[in-house]
Amino acid sequence: MLVIDAKLKRRLGQAEQALVRLDLAGEMVPSLDWFIYAFVRKEAVISSQIEGTQASLVDLLAFEAEEQPQPNADVEEVTKYLDALAYARNQLASKHGLPLSLRLLNEAHKRLMRGVRGGSRQPGEIRRSQNWIGGSRPGTRLMFRRLPRNSLSFSAL
Repeated sequence: MLVIDAKLKRRLGQAEQALVRLDLAGEMVPSLDWFIYAFVRKEAVISSQIEGTQASLVDLLAFEAEEQPQPNADVEEVTKYLDALAYARNQLASKHGLPLSLRLLNEAHKRLMRGVRGGSRQPGEIRRSQNWIGGSRPGTRLMFRRLPRNSLSFSAL
């Protein structure tokens, strides 16, 4: 039996309100496909910038519009994000595709890392070491420790 306390009820209400706002925003967009197209590309650019690429959304769109015959290395890295996401979405949508699982995430990661900077660093595997973001020495960096191997479970999905 599912017990919903006051805190969870409040959070569910907030989530429902956010979904209503998203639904309203979707109605204002002339084409939901175009909205998703732009959003996914913006996210790919931002995610790749975290890794140090210098490509902008304009650079990516110019390449996709064939204004640039060959992508530079940074734009190519962003396109890998798009390829990995498309692969994962196709797998999830396919009757015979992979379910949401570590295997699916690892396969998408392999595609993401193929032929780019760091492509030889455990593509398709969960990181075995801590990840440092920002700063120039351990005392000024944010540290994200990997989770114990058995702590990742998708059984609730």
